[in-house]
Amino acid sequence: MSQSKVSLVFPCWHAAQHMQHVLEDLQAQTFKDFEAILVNDGDDGQVEAMEAIAAQDSRIRIVNLPQNSGVAAARNAGTDAVTSEWVTYPDPDDRFGANYVKSLYEAVDGTDVEMACGGFSKHIVENCGILHQYINTNGDPKIMDIASGYELMLHSGVFSFAWNKLYNVEIMRKNNLRQDLHFQISQDYAFNMIYFTFCKMVGLVSNCDYIYNHYQNGSNGNRFHPLFFQYKLEIVGLRENFHRIIGWPESRISEVRQEEISKESFQYVKRFYAFNSQFSIRDIAKEIKKNYLSQPNIVNAVKKTDPGKDYIKRIFRFLTKLGSSYTMAITFRIMFAVRSHFATLYARKRNLLRGNL
Repeated sequence: MSQSKVSLVFPCWHAAQHMQHVLEDLQAQTFKDFEAILVNDGDDGQVEAMEAIAAQDSRIRIVNLPQNSGVAAARNAGTDAVTSEWVTYPDPDDRFGANYVKSLYEAVDGTDVEMACGGFSKHIVENCGILHQYINTNGDPKIMDIASGYELMLHSGVFSFAWNKLYNVEIMRKNNLRQDLHFQISQDYAFNMIYFTFCKMVGLVSNCDYIYNHYQNGSNGNRFHPLFFQYKLEIVGLRENFHRIIGWPESRISEVRQEEISKESFQYVKRFYAFNSQFSIRDIAKEIKKNYLSQPNIVNAVKKTDPGKDYIKRIFRFLTKLGSSYTMAITFRIMFAVRSHFATLYARKRNLLRGNL
């Protein structure tokens, strides 16, 4: 088997309806020296569609898992099968333009970087909105040391994902770097934090031509997980370790830790109310008392963090200081109900205006 320069690993589950788009986007690539590995994550219903596109392009291979094991396991299985020096992880329900592979590969070709990262376009499927996340590189590619590149990626909102990056396969295999099956949320973020500890240089491109289809009703980021706090606190720990490696002072590390814990605690409550509205006030109060108010490190971090001008976070901090889970439950039930109502009205108004243009 000849070695390609780049491997694209697709974790596939219930993805039969997306296979034709995957084929179209692959065959439209201006960079041709790649292989595509479709990992069937235990879904017999998509095998026929996967085999159909593999028969049309010899660069496409299929790896079958015996049962549904999740995105992390599928990516690991695909990585084990790659033959190239570089790998990226697009999702089959997203789209990517003709220069997706080319722009990322040009950031690593002939350089000393250990990874490449690009911006992307976020497509809100339900309302057809488009949000462009560009990296201000002032010319592509921009080669930076890992500390400076990391801060620019965070500032640009492009750090958290695996599909807008190229990873060095030799580094991953030499250091046994794999997606952690332990994390049920934020797997990409956790993996990036660990991978970055092995990097000295990064190549950045303003936009890698990737189109992330965000499904508001189906995204993991919009679901409540009972171990949300546990996972997020572990990721905060991974970030602290990386920040020490790149030489951040302890004062800044402590400040960022407080901000992160405060932000994630707010996200916890937000997700709980937004996606568990069927629960009673009493049940929600019990959940907040057990998983939020009972953790002093979280409560103290929220109390110490300045929420700025965000009025909801100001109320959140006030309720945290109050320490009443029942009061928090009632207040946030009302707040998110009102917010959801006005968001719906705004969306209707926006759609009407679009229809009149």
